[in-house]
Amino acid sequence: SGLDDERKEFVDVIEKSSENLLGLINNILDLSKIESSKTELDEAIFSPIEEFENAITVYSAKAAEKQIDLQCYLDPSLVYPLKGDITKIKEVLINLLSNAVKFTQKNGTIDVQIKRSNTQSKGLVSLYFCVKDSGIGIAPEKQVGIFDAFSQADSTITRKYGGTGLGLTISSRFVEMLGGSLQVKSEIGEGSAFSFTLEFAEIPTPQAVQTAGLYKGFACALLTKKENSGKTHISYMYDYLNYFGVEVKFYTNFQELRNHIYKSGVTLIIADYALLSKEEIEEYKKIHLPVLLIIDHSNHNLQEKLKDNYITPVFKPLVPTKLTKWLSSCKASSPNLKLQPSSFIGDSMAGHFDAHVLVAEDNEINQKLIRRTLEDLGLKITSVVNGQLAVEAYKKGSFDLIFMDIAMPIMDGVEATKKILEYEKENNLPHTPIIAITANALKGDRERFMQEGLDEYVTKPVKREHIQAILSQFLYEKAVSAPKIKPTPKSRLATIEAKLKTDLEIRPIPDVKIDSKSVLIFKKNSIETKIFT
Repeated sequence: SGLDDERKEFVDVIEKSSENLLGLINNILDLSKIESSKTELDEAIFSPIEEFENAITVYSAKAAEKQIDLQCYLDPSLVYPLKGDITKIKEVLINLLSNAVKFTQKNGTIDVQIKRSNTQSKGLVSLYFCVKDSGIGIAPEKQVGIFDAFSQADSTITRKYGGTGLGLTISSRFVEMLGGSLQVKSEIGEGSAFSFTLEFAEIPTPQAVQTAGLYKGFACALLTKKENSGKTHISYMYDYLNYFGVEVKFYTNFQELRNHIYKSGVTLIIADYALLSKEEIEEYKKIHLPVLLIIDHSNHNLQEKLKDNYITPVFKPLVPTKLTKWLSSCKASSPNLKLQPSSFIGDSMAGHFDAHVLVAEDNEINQKLIRRTLEDLGLKITSVVNGQLAVEAYKKGSFDLIFMDIAMPIMDGVEATKKILEYEKENNLPHTPIIAITANALKGDRERFMQEGLDEYVTKPVKREHIQAILSQFLYEKAVSAPKIKPTPKSRLATIEAKLKTDLEIRPIPDVKIDSKSVLIFKKNSIETKIFT
């Protein structure tokens, strides 16, 4: 049954308390593992912009609750996958953002920057991370021990804001493990800035789209209060648009924009909802040009109301993915506009591979998805459904790479890998790279697989960009020019769609009912499991 306001408030309090307790237990467990040297790096290939955006947008709604302006700049040139412990990096970012939201007053600002920095290391990319807020700040004498366990700048802070002081300790230790150093700059009443720099292996992939100058030919009107208003989300938008090749024209009010719009050659408009009246929003619809309307989470109920054929509302902060998605849709709806042709960073490296790959995967749907991706990249595929067949196929054939599912019937992927390695050694054969495919993404999995003899791993569901990164890493000598592909006939597409639909319908999705009691029981069980493990 539904809850009245009073009961709902009690449930919210219980839920928040359980979340706080679970967070405290997690922090204590993390710290105890660090201090006992049981925490290991778990490196994996990841998409930097996607992963960093996910970490930042987690706190966008919480920032909006306090009417805090959360803005961020993610370097749009980070189109290649990187290799590193993304789980720990995201935990550091989330800890820093959590503190920034906690200690920043209403109507304050939080500024996140992640961008390239200079490095002398060949083959590596160096990234600078900074989370800056306009909060209460930290006195100079308190900054010395700010990264010590259970330390906060003042005991009154614990009473007023809560927390244990473990977040910064864990973040500092994680950054050290990753090869960096967490730094702090702060002044009382002015806010704080936490920053660090890390190096990553950058993995070029043939299909990575070069976004620099990709939308040259578009002219965008930016409606803002001031052209030079410091590093706000408007100036970050200018940086993004400039990188993408879009010409930017600044306007300080709607009247000025309307008077010059057709003479100026503007093809797109970006405006902050907070700067517009309802009448002006209606006027935008009459201009018949694509409009990106930026709204904050406090106006979440307006998103569907504002959306129409010309207006696309998006939540703050405006991150590269949201902007490129909108620009791509504008490009698709403007076929007569002469734009810069799409280019691939890896044109010289090619997008296809002349190689033979063995895929050992017992799940039929997963096998089809992997096969389709590999075939699209020009590879010859041999598929088997268990480890024993994988060993037999390896002995009979000649393969350049093996994708090995870990959990398979008859013989699992780890045992099959050991037998293949033994066969290589006995017959003095060159090593064939073996890539683990696993549904698990637990800490330490990668190290365990490496110790068993596997060369790398990808998690399910397997993403195309991860496969491309693996192929570029292990089969770079097999890269060839991509052939011209004939469009798939409509009849064939219909057959494929019908087959995929049938495959997906094999596994019906059950109805799930969630109530407050179930949520609280789940949280209670989670806490008990954490305590007694």
